[in-house]
Amino acid sequence: MRAYRLHAASWSRIVTHRVRRPEAIADRLLSRRRPDQSVPNDGQMVLLTCNHQVDPRTGAPVDRRELLDRIIEALSIPEVDGVVASADLLEELTLLNMLEHRFAFCSASGDPHVGAISGLGGSCGGVASSTIAASRFDGALLSQRWDARGPPQASQPWCVAADVAELAAHALPTILDLCITDPDGRPEFDTTWTDWIEPLHATTSALATGVGVWITVPAISGLAHLA
Repeated sequence: MRAYRLHAASWSRIVTHRVRRPEAIADRLLSRRRPDQSVPNDGQMVLLTCNHQVDPRTGAPVDRRELLDRIIEALSIPEVDGVVASADLLEELTLLNMLEHRFAFCSASGDPHVGAISGLGGSCGGVASSTIAASRFDGALLSQRWDARGPPQASQPWCVAADVAELAAHALPTILDLCITDPDGRPEFDTTWTDWIEPLHATTSALATGVGVWITVPAISGLAHLA
């Protein structure tokens, strides 16, 4: 049985705040001490991505308390600069005082096949940039999914560009996570750098200049060709 770092009293406090004192969560978000700089002094940023909904070991839905506990354990490493997670998870980590002077990037995407915030006629389940700003999070993660053999129009890069511009209007930087769906069923890490040329070109061409955007791609073979 796992020995939890997240004690029963702390877990109970999260549940109590959710049910009986939701306003206290908003107050705690406002008082969170954010990092002094947008990028660490060494120019490198290590962020934990904590958007797992399924336990890869069992295929079952993740246990919320265990997920929080493992994040707390990882944040004990000084080199970890922050967390990328859903808004509710960031709220709970803030209540536990785990995000003091650390970066909190909110997962803004709803349906990654369309724009996360603006979308096509709606938010598509995404988190509004105004909500991210009001929560005093430090930025947002947007997902952009591509069909490896489909036309660029099917992946709506202009829709994501509008989302990036909206976040920039709130002085929020964006991590843009590019993904490829391969019709042959290849894992994303088995794609080649040539598969990424068109997605990267279309996405970067659609983005406005002068806004803070970091684009992530997997560690594929020949990645230097895309630099």
